[in-house]
Amino acid sequence: MGSNAGYYELASGAEVQSYFEQVMRQRFLPSGRVQYFPMCEYEGNNKFTNTLSGDSYEVEVKKRVVDSTYFKTSVPSRHIKNYRVDNDVTCVAPNQLPNLAAGFSQYCVVGAGKTAMDAAVCCWITTVRQNESVGFAQDNHGFLTAM
Repeated sequence: MGSNAGYYELASGAEVQSYFEQVMRQRFLPSGRVQYFPMCEYEGNNKFTNTLSGDSYEVEVKKRVVDSTYFKTSVPSRHIKNYRVDNDVTCVAPNQLPNLAAGFSQYCVVGAGKTAMDAAVCCWITTVRQNESVGFAQDNHGFLTAM
């Protein structure tokens, strides 16, 4: 399909995660050279906290700390909005769209990154199913509006 026509299928997100989990568990951890602390937030000074249990850890760094937050990605459902939303506006995180989008005829997607594009496509697919038209516009601030 599309630019991948005639090639092998791409791995799903779950397959990619499974592959890296397997590499971590079967290769890196047995080597004794790596410690693995999933679902943690780094606090600095070699300290971090598990986001599920609240347990805190401090480690001794022998060579280097790998900063996987380099790109500063932000998951909308995990933080408070830094903008005001009127009471008569329904504002939801992108992961809620598949369940809620069909109930609306207009959408405004805040942002213009990958998550915003995924959200816009979700709105578009939902709208097409209702035989309505949809348009997209991006302003100078990186906001994408589906109308």
